[in-house]
Parts: sequence; structure tokens; C-alpha cells
Amino acid sequence: MKRRISPNLMSHETQCRCGCGYGSKPSDFDPKLLDTFEKIRFLLNMKLGKKNVPVLVSGPARCLKHNREVYMRLYETTAGADGSKHCPDRWGKCRSLDIYQNAVRNKQFHDWILAWQEEGLLPHLGGLGEYHNRVHIDTHWIGRLRRWHG
Repeated sequence: MKRRISPNLMSHETQCRCGCGYGSKPSDFDPKLLDTFEKIRFLLNMKLGKKNVPVLVSGPARCLKHNREVYMRLYETTAGADGSKHCPDRWGKCRSLDIYQNAVRNKQFHDWILAWQEEGLLPHLGGLGEYHNRVHIDTHWIGRLRRWHG
């Protein structure tokens, strides 16, 4: 059953790909993450002067078991897998999503998100990663924005 996770996110986009059901309810997510996602979508549409440019999810919530499988497939190790922000934290909340859109190049999208954060428009953004075809966002705050390129 598809559920609305936030105004522009549905559960089929956000739930763990193994089928366990984690990520299929709004309560599985840090509310600050959902707020940040919605603000990014709004700001992108404002920047482009459009109303419905979708921001899509390529890296959803993951249960610990599935996350270890993902790490093994990508990195041939499970080292670091348990600390992923895609997994439930000690309160059971997912704090990250990998997102993309098809309106502008990924680097431009990343750079706009960074600029919006620096302008104070994304106060809950704690991590921003730039990958070839997606941008990682998370709400794990350590006193400064964590940034990386993958």
C-alpha cells in the first residue's frame, strides 16, 4: 500500500528495497529530513520558475540487514555500514536520502543546495554529498555542514 510520507514523497520511493517495510511510514523518518527534502524541492522549483519539477529518491531508507548487503556489493566490506544515516538511528529514524532531479546537471543541483544552506534556507541540513548521479542529504548535525564527493 502506498502512503504519503510528506507532501511530495510516497512510501514506494522511500522504503527499504529489501521489502521489510522500513521507510514506509512518516514516523520512520526524522521530521527535519522530510522538511529539508520539501524545502529543496520548493527552492528548486522557485529557482527554475516552475511548479512541478520533481525531486526523486534513488537512495531510500534501509534496514541494517539490507544496508550491510549494499555495502558488501559496493565496497566488498560491511565496515561502516552500521553508521549509515540511511538506517534507523537509536530512535528508529532514518536521517538521509539520496536524491536527484532531471532539470539541471547534478553538480548544479548540489551547488544550489549548498548555496541555500549557506544562505540559511536549509537549517537542518547536516550532510551534503555529491555523487555522479545523485546528491546525498542528511540531518546528522555535528556543528557544521559535512561535505564530500563520492
